[in-house]
Amino acid sequence: MTIRILCLALLACACTGNISLGEKGLLSQAGISGSELGGTLATGGVLLTGGVGSISDMGMGGTLATGGAIETGVPTSGKPFAASIAAAQGQTCALLNDGSLRCWGKAAWGANAVKNTVPVLVSSVTGAVSLSSPSYGFYAILQAGTVQGLWNAVAPAQVPNITNALTVAAGESFSCALLDNGLVQCWKDGSGSVTTPVTVRNISNATAISVEGCTWQACAVLSSGVVQCWDSRNSGQLGNGTTTDSSTPVTVAGVTNATAVSVGCNNRCVVLDTGQVQCGADGTTQIPNITNAVAVSVDGITNADDISDGGKHACALLRDGTIRCWGGNGSGQLGNGTTANSDAPVTVSNITDATAVSVGAAYSCAIVNNGSISCWGDNQSGELGDGTSTNSSVPVTVVGF
Repeated sequence: MTIRILCLALLACACTGNISLGEKGLLSQAGISGSELGGTLATGGVLLTGGVGSISDMGMGGTLATGGAIETGVPTSGKPFAASIAAAQGQTCALLNDGSLRCWGKAAWGANAVKNTVPVLVSSVTGAVSLSSPSYGFYAILQAGTVQGLWNAVAPAQVPNITNALTVAAGESFSCALLDNGLVQCWKDGSGSVTTPVTVRNISNATAISVEGCTWQACAVLSSGVVQCWDSRNSGQLGNGTTTDSSTPVTVAGVTNATAVSVGCNNRCVVLDTGQVQCGADGTTQIPNITNAVAVSVDGITNADDISDGGKHACALLRDGTIRCWGGNGSGQLGNGTTANSDAPVTVSNITDATAVSVGAAYSCAIVNNGSISCWGDNQSGELGDGTSTNSSVPVTVVGF
């Protein structure tokens, strides 16, 4: 899955960093200009106003704090709405506008880990502003910039020595956080414990990060548009330049204007500032037509805003609010009403106003513009959150949103 930088807090409409706005780039609907924010406005990320009009319409006590998907035009009524979403290996978690988390599917957190076919509240976490889900469990960034993870335990485990995280990207056995100074720190995790984070070497201006557990690979988009990656299939995944279970990040060839990155099993995809999507492979990938180590353009996509790579299939969120997916489709995870694999991107049925997309093992989920969530594909563990265990090749609405 991909995580892109947003301002952690927006107080009294003052912000001095580069602000990544809009899975759909809807600055005009938010009623915000670059001068009002005191920073640089760029596509990539989502700004949530809580209504329409100016920033004062947020209804959030004057503070905007988030690290995931923040969207325009969501209702200001009392009903909670989804701000960001993270799908993984059979489990999906959503961050709500009130800072709470709800998860469904193959849960591995809490004292009584079960399969949930509808979202359940994670009562041990409050005040979250960003979210990422590894295979099972999740990581959340809290308002203070700290990072907490929850696996097979009742109480969350805090990642040590991090107090200024903007976003977190979780993998199978290691995870990384993007800090507010552009540095990236990573740590090993699993079985309810984490190691002390180390700083990834030679990266000081990251704007987005992605971690994939299948290949133990991580990537970062730099402010220059260059993408750098590191992995541990040969020597390590932490990227701190030492000889102990680590490797130094290397530049992805041919990519100089990326805005987002998502790492899948043996492959990675990036979104360019032109709206094109490019993907490249490291070894044997399971997504069709990704056979080159050097990234090549995905045919038929010219206006992408974000990308989510699940290893066996990938989905791109387009600037017009539609979603296109390609790859394996045995469970209907491409969302076009069939179960036929597709080498070329196909349009997901019945979604025209999406603001975020996240891909799991054999299913996909999206947030739409009213803050509700739709999912499609494999549902044997309740991944679709619709109260059933029946697969669906078209999007179904997650209960409670």
